[in-house]
This record gives sequence, C-alpha cells and structure tokens, in this order.
Amino acid sequence: MDFGNAANPRTQKVALDFEDFGHALVLIKAGADHAASTADYAAIPSEMQSVATKLGHTRLCEVDLDRRIADLRQEYGDRAVLRCVHYWFENDLVDRRWEALQIGDIDAFLNLTRASGASSAMYLQNVAAELGREQPAMCALGLAEHILNGRGAARIHGGGFGGTIQAFVPLDIVDAFIAQMDAWLGVGSSRRHKVSDKGAYAAWL
Repeated sequence: MDFGNAANPRTQKVALDFEDFGHALVLIKAGADHAASTADYAAIPSEMQSVATKLGHTRLCEVDLDRRIADLRQEYGDRAVLRCVHYWFENDLVDRRWEALQIGDIDAFLNLTRASGASSAMYLQNVAAELGREQPAMCALGLAEHILNGRGAARIHGGGFGGTIQAFVPLDIVDAFIAQMDAWLGVGSSRRHKVSDKGAYAAWL
C-alpha cells in the first residue's frame, strides 16, 4: 500500500503462500495491554510530523534526510530524529521485501524482515514503552529468536508496544516453536496463520 497520495492510495497484491517456501507465519501474543501505551502510540506520528513540518512539509514521505540533522536533533531530540531515520529506512525495506516476494526469494525476504524488525526496535523504538522491568514484546522477540537460532525471522507486529510479534518459522520446527512459546507465554499465545486471497476471515488450521 502506497499512501504517497493520501486521497487516492495505491495498492498492489501478491499471491504467495509462505508455506510453499518452507515457512509458516506465526503470530504471538506478548501479553500486554495496549491501553497503557496510548501516549506512546500518539508520540510516534506527532514527533515525525513535527520534523516534517520543520522541513517545510506535512509528511515525511515528502522530504528526505538532509544536512539539517544536527539542528533537528537539537530542537526535537534524538528519538524524534531516529524515528524519522526508521521511516526513511523502512520505506526502502518495504520496496525491497515486495520485490523479493515477487520473485519468490524467501531468503532475501527473511533477511530484510530481520533488518526491518531491528530498525523498529532501535530507531522507531516501538517495542518497549519504557526500558524498565516490563518489556513483554522484547521478551517475546528474544524467546522467539532463541528458538529460531538464526533461521526464519521475528519482528514486532502492528503498532508495537507489547501487543503481538510475528515470526516466519521453518516448517520443520513450527510445531515445536509454538509449543515452546506457549509454554513460556501461556497456552494459545502462538497461532499459525495463512495470508488469504479471500479477504479477512477466520479458520482453524
């Protein structure tokens, strides 16, 4: 989906089943309440839009990184600038992940997904609301990556701050992955999904 033209967004569709490429899509509930993070969610677009406004535009998609970074850091702080860095970096990753899926290059897609997840955690900073005692999504990611052991990919899902993570899990370990994640996070925390060409609906796999 391309929201460059907000009044007329462009969409494209790819017909692809990850399981045809040896991986299952698993969503894992991290066990956090989104209601506690309302202010954290709101801060993300607010900070990025403030930077865009400073650069003479209303949205970051209308501007590029420039030589005013030092001034922006001074005025808005590092977190706002880092979130902009994520935005620009992530837009490129979306294009590259799309291209990888178009040609069925699952290895490239997984590598780029890992890079996207790392950018979310480090630059967008939407994995943990506070770097304190409670970090459910970061914990879920750490546990998932421990099981994956360099295979597949795992990253924050949706808006972040604790809701769910997504994992692309090799089929030969998917049952063990779900069982172990459920043992750590609670029965039913992990569910295997498929991307449907029929629109949104639910079915037990």
